[in-house]
Amino acid sequence: MEVPSRYVTSNRASTLDLVTELIAKRAELPISSVSPDSRLLSDLHLNSITVAQLVAATARKLQLPNPVSPTDFADAKVSEVAQAFDEQLKLGPASPGSEVDSLPAGIDSWVRPFRVELVERPLPQRKRFAGPGHMAGAGHSRKSFC
Repeated sequence: MEVPSRYVTSNRASTLDLVTELIAKRAELPISSVSPDSRLLSDLHLNSITVAQLVAATARKLQLPNPVSPTDFADAKVSEVAQAFDEQLKLGPASPGSEVDSLPAGIDSWVRPFRVELVERPLPQRKRFAGPGHMAGAGHSRKSFC
């Protein structure tokens, strides 16, 4: 998907415009009803999953890596979300082949690989079956139930 050039700048207003546009579209609201001081959860009633999806979509449009914890923006102001992306834009967009692109989908930066190591050990001793209607166990005499 081609990133509109009006959004890929360090201009504060354009990032704010992008965030506002995406929020308005997702919430099915007129753009004029989403102000920079609107809180995503408290004012716009967007749940944390929706906010995480909006933050990820904004990052994609700006060619930036996804924030490590997008749900942290759940009750942020629209302007705070835009400001966070402006700060990332100062660092520059993610380069092709960067660590962000090398991680499989669903794996976060804090996940470490692990391995399963099979260790042989003897099977536990099973109790002997005394036959139908009989029970014999450790410390018990053989009793018949029939």
